[in-house]
Amino acid sequence: MPKTEWVAADILDADLEKIFTGADCVIHLAWLIQPSHNVKLLGAVNVGGTERVLKAVAAASHSVFGIFSYAIDKGYPLALAQTMAMNTLVVLEIFHLFFIRNIHSTSLTWAAARATRVVWAVVLIITAAQFAVTYLPPLQTVLGTRPIPLMDGMLIVAVGAAFFALIEIEKQIRLGLRG
Repeated sequence: MPKTEWVAADILDADLEKIFTGADCVIHLAWLIQPSHNVKLLGAVNVGGTERVLKAVAAASHSVFGIFSYAIDKGYPLALAQTMAMNTLVVLEIFHLFFIRNIHSTSLTWAAARATRVVWAVVLIITAAQFAVTYLPPLQTVLGTRPIPLMDGMLIVAVGAAFFALIEIEKQIRLGLRG
């Protein structure tokens, strides 16, 4: 089908937030049928896996649409609301990058932060580019962006930090259950 991307992933272990980011629609077709009737495994895949899919879809989309709705409700012009939504998506991706860099352990250690020098370089480049797109008049003209007020920019970063905290907590719970 045109514009359709099929993704095979283990819904218990895959980085679902990353897979779903940018998707217009997610169709969840994963299930397990077992003749051996391993109830624990069936529950983990069919119930727990579905729960992870739903949480990942919500995390990837609600933040962006929430910021967009917030901006529209404040009476901001459409171009500013779109700029804020775009910046929210970029901030979420930056926080997600730190999360996924340490997918099998906590991301909240000094050692984990130091071990990601290349990631820090990429984040600095992405942040500089995002500031340019958002605040430089020539790029604003070409791309139709608008400058984001300081307090709203801080709100966007706070949403990203909350997103990071939620996915990091979910990871620690998941890793603790396996441990």
